[in-house]
Amino acid sequence: MRTFLPFEHFGAAFFRGESSIASRERPGRIGPAGKARFWIGLILLSAFFAQTGLGWYWGWLAEQQTHEMHKQMTGLLLVLFIGHQCWLSLQRTRGEPGAARHALARHKRWGTIAPLLFYVHSVRLGHAYLFALSLSFFAVFALGLLHQQLLNLQKKWLNQAWLIAHVALSTVLLILLGYHVYVSFAYE
Repeated sequence: MRTFLPFEHFGAAFFRGESSIASRERPGRIGPAGKARFWIGLILLSAFFAQTGLGWYWGWLAEQQTHEMHKQMTGLLLVLFIGHQCWLSLQRTRGEPGAARHALARHKRWGTIAPLLFYVHSVRLGHAYLFALSLSFFAVFALGLLHQQLLNLQKKWLNQAWLIAHVALSTVLLILLGYHVYVSFAYE
């Protein structure tokens, strides 16, 4: 049995992951790691949309995003990130509960920084299909943020509806991402 020191607050629990405090707590209760992920994710999401709505941009980064190499490298980073996030569904379909549990912990931890990775790639939402791609990216993220709060309601149908919406939007995201990669390299 591990004892927790008083100075270990929810920020430290975030970096320990689900195998620490949160996995031992009662179902329907948000642990310190879950609270940290929620607040960090909400702050990053709010910051992105606040800067977009107010027209604030980090000049140096916006200038870097005009360079083709930056677009390709950060785009590759985002594709690898989304691929890593999709790894969870593969673990679940294999029927390995231990591997899926660890994949879920990584999925949640890394999912928290999604808005930051998007911001490094683009400070704007884009137009036409890029706008749809951006919105689907942030909708999947927002659904991920809401998951723990919905579990608190302890309604099985709500959790199933959440999972269907999260997977469906993720599928739309993958289709739009594939199209974006094709367009990016076809018209270069």
